[in-house]
Parts: sequence; structure tokens; C-alpha cells
Amino acid sequence: MRSTNAALRLIALSAVAALTAIACGSGGDTDVTVLEETTTTTVPTTTVPTTTVPTTTTTIMLPEPAPPVAPDGMELVWSDEFDGDAVDRNNWTYDIGGWGWGNGEAQYYTDRTENSRTQNGLLVIELRQEEYEGSFYTSARLKSQDLQEFQYGRIE
Repeated sequence: MRSTNAALRLIALSAVAALTAIACGSGGDTDVTVLEETTTTTVPTTTVPTTTVPTTTTTIMLPEPAPPVAPDGMELVWSDEFDGDAVDRNNWTYDIGGWGWGNGEAQYYTDRTENSRTQNGLLVIELRQEEYEGSFYTSARLKSQDLQEFQYGRIE
């Protein structure tokens, strides 16, 4: 069970790192490094002698956010650099719920800061393994529907 949880956490963190790198305009040319650090923690118990349990911490090294640049012949009319203290509710709204939107998704989407926040100029969407509203995972689902409107153009 512990190795399954660690594997799920690593997969989720790797996916968030890759999506963040893409969202920062790095395309596919930027290396995203995932490092794991294992330490040993001594845990006293009441029924058996003291036990040593390995603890794993995952650190993701991300590229610096790149400012948006409009392609030749185009004008940048909207962007969000996620450099504020919180997700800008003028630009983003949340889908909240746990019914899977027809995809059989196992998570419950929330607007809690545990699941989505801005951090160092990046949007962080965090999958958490926890029981919440009848689901066993939580995450966030952000959209700009009905908040931004464009007739023609290019969206990245």
C-alpha cells in the first residue's frame, strides 16, 4: 500500500510538473527533473519496540516562468502569469464536484488552496489522496469559460 501511494504521488507530481512547464511556455525543450530524497525516521510504538520507517520527500525542479511573447503579426490581448497571491477569480472559475464529467474520474474537484494555488509565479494544481465528499482523491479543475471571450486568434 505504501509503495502504491508513493507511486501515485510521484505520477501526480510528474504530471503537474510537465503541465506547469508547458503552461510556462517552455514547449517540449525544457528538462523537468523529479528528485526523491529518502530519510529515516524513528517512530516509537506502544505495542512493539521502536521501528525505523523510511520517509520519502519529492522535490520538483522547474524552469523559470517565461513571459508570454506574441508571434509575429499578432497582438497579445490576454494572459495570466499567476504572479499574485491567489488564483485570479476574474480570469478563472472552478468546476466543483465529484461525478467525473463522463470520464469516470475518481477525484472530487474543489476550489480549496490545498488543491490549487499560485506559487512562485506558477499555477499549482495538486492531487491529494484523501476521502472527501464520497471520493478518495481531490484535485482542482479551473476554466475561463464565460470570463474571457475571443472571436479570432490563437490560444496557447
